[in-house]
Amino acid sequence: LTQKVRIHPNSLASDITTTTINQELRNTVEGSVTPNNGIILLVKNIISVGSGIVSFRTGYALFDVRYNARSEERRVGKECRSRW
Repeated sequence: LTQKVRIHPNSLASDITTTTINQELRNTVEGSVTPNNGIILLVKNIISVGSGIVSFRTGYALFDVRYNARSEERRVGKECRSRW
């Protein structure tokens, strides 16, 4: 799966880590519903992080992130159970 991840200017530093990107990715995609993949339950791991682009208008950095996730296919009338 791929996702564009926005990092707030306050979180940007010369030593931006995968942890910062991982946290923002989890906050953005976990629990969301996508048309092709269903409900994204959890992010397993990050495969790659592309080069970041900083928006001069907003100051946010935008990264293309490829990741693996656990998802549940959605079907009409299907009951979905989960444990957290």
